[in-house]
Amino acid sequence: MKTTTISSDKKTRALAIGGTVLVFGLLSGVIYLHDNNSTLQDWLDDARLKQESLLSAKLEQEKKANFLDASMIHLKKNFQNLTREMELNEKTLASKQAEINALTKENKSVKALKAEVKNLKSKREMLEKDLAALGNRLTLAEENNRKMNNDLVIAENKNKELNDRLIIYQSIAAGNFRVNATKNNEEKLTVSSKRARKISVGFDLPADMTDNIDFRIVTPEGKEIGNKAPGLTYEVLDNEGTAYASTEAGMINTVEGFRRVELSYAPKAHLSKGVYRIDIINHGKVVGSCQLKLR
Repeated sequence: MKTTTISSDKKTRALAIGGTVLVFGLLSGVIYLHDNNSTLQDWLDDARLKQESLLSAKLEQEKKANFLDASMIHLKKNFQNLTREMELNEKTLASKQAEINALTKENKSVKALKAEVKNLKSKREMLEKDLAALGNRLTLAEENNRKMNNDLVIAENKNKELNDRLIIYQSIAAGNFRVNATKNNEEKLTVSSKRARKISVGFDLPADMTDNIDFRIVTPEGKEIGNKAPGLTYEVLDNEGTAYASTEAGMINTVEGFRRVELSYAPKAHLSKGVYRIDIINHGKVVGSCQLKLR
């Protein structure tokens, strides 16, 4: 009886010690997640500032484009007026030349008419120079307008990219992360590297972003593990929690709203002691990261 009681006490103490270790491990995971969310919030604030700056630049570009459009209209109107004036001058010149020819026959004073013709020719040369200068200004204005339109397109594309990233940051910073380590085929949590066989990460992501998602796991030794590494799989769940798409399906369809992404890493070798970093990547850019520490 005494032997049985002593054995029972030892088991009780062992379970208590194990429970205490598990609690401390979970607290460590919570602290890491809290620090990571603070970093994501900083990224979110930075993305918002960049978006506001880009919108301000876009408005300034639009003002400049409107000013150039107004200038071009004014220059084209002047060009048309100068063209009409030149045509009228050509007609007057031809008329005066005809008068000179007639007066020469009639032996009248031609000197004054020649001076007027000379003046008209000089005026025509000035008009031609003005037309050439105006044509150059129109060409420059058109080039500036094209450049302004290109700048607006670039600004709009950057603004869209920032909006997309802002949506991702907001969804990840909302506290929907779940990361843990489990034993073998059992779904029992553990923080021991010797017992852990699988790392699981879950988070919410906008549905239209899930077709361009990648992952990178950095081990405590600094080794990087990508999407195609053995033992690394993920699936995208719909709003009801059922499988919507996976790496085995070969493609991911999207709808409006958010999807749940579940990532699992279960290598054949034992997991190492230390901190594992899991990066979430969209269009080649890291949009989220979390950590898991194993003892």
